Amino acid sequence: GRIAAPMPGKIVGTHAKVGDTVAEGDVLLELEAMKMVHRVNSDVDGVVVSLADAGALVKDGEIIAHVEVDEE
Repeated sequence: GRIAAPMPGKIVGTHAKVGDTVAEGDVLLELEAMKMVHRVNSDVDGVVVSLADAGALVKDGEIIAHVEVDEE
């Protein structure tokens, strides 16, 4: 449920917000790196606990989203 930036870049868009229920594969964020936009997807079903803000500059490996697993 903890999602790290795959490379350094800038968060240019968010598709979810804290408190949203998401499914595995749902797009959470868009990361601009190397002049391309990369979609960052949830890797689990659950509830978004934290999410990097649009405009944030992130480092490679930095946690940019946390989705708490839905145990139901």
